[in-house]
Amino acid sequence: MRKKLKDSDDVKVKQLELFKKIKKIQNFYQDKLFKPFYDSPIYFTPLDENIFSDLNLGNKIFKPKGLIFKFYFILKNILYSIFFDQKIFKNKISENNDKLILTWAFKNNFSKDGSLNDRYLNINSKNCPGITWFVIYMDQTLPNKIGEDIILFRSVNKSKIKFLNPLKILFKNFKYLFIDLKYFLFSISKYNNFSYIFNKTFLNCLNYGTEKILIHYEGQPFQNELIRNIKRLNKKIEIIGNMHAPPLPFPSPYIKKKFTPDKIIVNGKLQTQFFIKNGWNKKNIFLKNSYRYLNSKYNLKKTVYLPIMIKSEKKIIESIKYLSYNTYNLNGYKIKLHPASKNISSFQIFKKKI
Repeated sequence: MRKKLKDSDDVKVKQLELFKKIKKIQNFYQDKLFKPFYDSPIYFTPLDENIFSDLNLGNKIFKPKGLIFKFYFILKNILYSIFFDQKIFKNKISENNDKLILTWAFKNNFSKDGSLNDRYLNINSKNCPGITWFVIYMDQTLPNKIGEDIILFRSVNKSKIKFLNPLKILFKNFKYLFIDLKYFLFSISKYNNFSYIFNKTFLNCLNYGTEKILIHYEGQPFQNELIRNIKRLNKKIEIIGNMHAPPLPFPSPYIKKKFTPDKIIVNGKLQTQFFIKNGWNKKNIFLKNSYRYLNSKYNLKKTVYLPIMIKSEKKIIESIKYLSYNTYNLNGYKIKLHPASKNISSFQIFKKKI
């Protein structure tokens, strides 16, 4: 028991050190040397495989990776782009819409009439006049019908491979190799590559009568770059970020960047304190009840939620055993997979193992 507590304290200390280092790095990339993108490509997240965790910072919590893994990691990020084949699918879009909501969706989020049930706001698109829905579509098979005022953006087509994409990425970012190696690595990551293709497509679809844009904000490179581009085109457009997920155990993506929403909606007092402490102006932070869970039909009790990526199955099993033996009675609890990984066989096997 004492050893477990000591290990937990050691992790907390290392996380705080890491957090301070991340803030310092992001501030460094707000220098004019990295104009015009500044720190938009920088994305520190513990939830997924990322250039930062294994290369740019050195992993202080998990075991450091060897050179072979680092090379594989870089190559994997670049080669992921061979599947990028952006497509737009849409029905009639009203030119009078002055608001836009940027969201994610799967096929099962669409009703038979083609309307979108947005799982982050708990509303249906047909009940929202004057709004254009720009949807990052997460499935390969399209809905049977797409409702009015809905634009579907699909970035990946695994049945069509574009071998020139990795070369284009390297060429586009080659100059950063001589300016700053870390910045170069962030620039060639799959997150920043997605940012390039998303922004180009989004801006072509933007109605210039738009006055407000709501983003389910995660601090991803494509979101910060989108804000930069929108403000470059029209500074009067108000951009509102919505915190749609429970608090992260390591909330590094939400450190204030150069290009962030004009306003941010949070769901708890601790989130408010965190944003203020990490560069956000208090007057631009709005505390609201969660739209996602306020009227949720799902019972969120007695559930263990798994992350989008799993770095160590062993650590998760050990942690659940520790909780079960020392803190909580987990009898009768359910295991719930992340929506983006629920159809992956290895996650389903691990769920059964738990």
